[in-house]
Amino acid sequence: MTEAFEAVVDGEIQVGAGATVFRDADTDLLDAYNEAAAEIIGDPAEFERVLGPFGFTEAERPTDEVSTEMLCEGDLPTVEE
Repeated sequence: MTEAFEAVVDGEIQVGAGATVFRDADTDLLDAYNEAAAEIIGDPAEFERVLGPFGFTEAERPTDEVSTEMLCEGDLPTVEE
């Protein structure tokens, strides 16, 4: 895991975020993925068990304050120093 940072391209702040993509026809797979992700993200102990070995902590666990729509539109607060 790297430290948080904001890249600036042509004067615009770019939000970096990981993503997983699915074919439009794979709705069952998408639903299963989202269900499993919600279980991991929704349980601090499970989040630590699964992602802790990779350097992720409670500080990186997603909250309801950030949505997919916000990420896609770049409508996010800046990284706190």
